[in-house]
This record gives sequence, structure tokens and C-alpha cells, in this order.
Amino acid sequence: MRAPSVLVNSVGQPASRRAYGDRLRAWLAPVHDRLSADSQNRLVQNPLRVLDTKDEGDRALFDKLLSTILVSPSECRRSGLISE
Repeated sequence: MRAPSVLVNSVGQPASRRAYGDRLRAWLAPVHDRLSADSQNRLVQNPLRVLDTKDEGDRALFDKLLSTILVSPSECRRSGLISE
């Protein structure tokens, strides 16, 4: 029998979260007025929470471009945001 393992969901290091949040804000700036009021507030307070929306209109906007703003760990290393 193998020992149990625990998988932890991580949203990265603080620097990569900031970089992702900055990209998310930049992408959503042109459509800010089309977002729900809740998502507009979340964008100011904690941009990563915008992605938790249940609003179908917001989800449709996110589905179109979400893959273009992902920040990979290797990208963070190259840009100096994180180190080994």
C-alpha cells in the first residue's frame, strides 16, 4: 500500500499572481463596462476573483481570451519575477 499524498491547489507565487492580475486587468479594461457589477468590483479588489463569476455574460467574455493571458512559471523566471 502506498502512502497517501495531498495535492494542493496553488495560484503561484506572489509575484506571478501580481503579474497575472495585471494582465487580467489590462485584458478586461476594454470590456470593463460589459462586465457585471460584481466583476467590476472584484477587478478592483482582487482581480483573480473575477474568474469566479457565475454571470454567463462575464464567462463568455473570459472564454474568448483567457488562454492569452496565462503566466507560466517559466515566463516568470525569464522575466525575473521568480527564481529557483
